[in-house]
Amino acid sequence: MKLNSEKTQFIRLLPFCVSFFCLFSCGGQQGEEILKLKPAYPAIGVERETKAEEEEPAEDQGIRICIDPGHGFDDVGCSSDYLLNDREEKDMTMLYAKALQDKLEQMGYTVILTHDGVSFPQEFNFNNNNIFSADERAAYVNSLDVDYLLSLHCDTFEEDYSIGGTRVYYYDTDIKTATYSDAIANSISAYLAKEFPDVKVPSVHDNQPYIVLRETTTASALLEIGFISNKTDAENIQDAVWQEKFIIGVTAGIDSYFSLYQ
Repeated sequence: MKLNSEKTQFIRLLPFCVSFFCLFSCGGQQGEEILKLKPAYPAIGVERETKAEEEEPAEDQGIRICIDPGHGFDDVGCSSDYLLNDREEKDMTMLYAKALQDKLEQMGYTVILTHDGVSFPQEFNFNNNNIFSADERAAYVNSLDVDYLLSLHCDTFEEDYSIGGTRVYYYDTDIKTATYSDAIANSISAYLAKEFPDVKVPSVHDNQPYIVLRETTTASALLEIGFISNKTDAENIQDAVWQEKFIIGVTAGIDSYFSLYQ
């Protein structure tokens, strides 16, 4: 999908006119019904309206998606005996991030990764270590002019190895649902559910430590690809055919939301 300049300007300005209504609109719903029951407007972030009024418009680059490969560097994330070749969570999130980037760019989106697996923006290295923390990532994302953030992770639950499936978390507050975090999460879930039966869309609240959702100003979701503590999930996550179907589902969900404004 490729948006021209006039259409992109329209969809970025339209939410300002409806922001009051959005704060009182209905909450997230499962599946494709969300796209029928309430309008969806591209997320602009809480603090970007003032910025748009004060600055000259930048050169149009279409819809901008930020993908955050979870963990990395000295933070390996979770591990599992089911991951081959000594892979860890950070390896799988980077693999999926690059695949999503390639697919979205083919569809006409501008895609920014929070890091490339080799380095991360050192001006946001507040702790002066080799870990790109959630607080640092949130600050970096807030410095960007993006329409959506997708943070990638793999889950684990050692108390019950039978637990599996994909989770699409979104932050459930008036501010985040006003930028339609819930609508996009449900759109992604609806398209993934066409191929994968166990996809859930949990909402996140203030007392839960999902910093990249809570502290960022743009619409966002945290995508747990699967449980690497579950043998079937771990095998699927590493399977090339499964990966391709997953990437198609996620990108189709994102595109279904934003393409309403083509």
